Amino acid sequence: MKAARLLLALLAALGAPLAAQAQPAAPPAPQSLTFDIPGMACAACAGKIKAALKAQPGLTLNSINLKEKRALVTLDPSKNDRAKIAAALAAAGFPATPPPTRSSP
Repeated sequence: MKAARLLLALLAALGAPLAAQAQPAAPPAPQSLTFDIPGMACAACAGKIKAALKAQPGLTLNSINLKEKRALVTLDPSKNDRAKIAAALAAAGFPATPPPTRSSP
C-alpha cells in the first residue's frame, strides 16, 4: 500500500512539470502601426503603397491617408516585423521609417 502511494506521489511530482512544459506559448499580440510615408504625393502613389503592403505576410492594411502621408496597418509579429515592412515600402519606391518599438515599463 505504501509502495503504491509512493509511486503515485512520484508520478504526480514528475507529471506536473511535464504538463507545464507541454503548454504552447501564447502567440504574440497583433500590433497596430502607423508608417509615415513622405514620398506619397498622389492617388497613384497610394495605390502602389497599398499593393506593396497587401503583398506582405502577416499584415492587414487598415487605411492609407494621402493627405497625412501615412499608412495604418495591423502586424502579426510572428509572421513579419516593422523593419521588413519599411524595406518593402522602400523597394516599392516609398522610403518609410518604421515606427519606434515600444519598450516595456
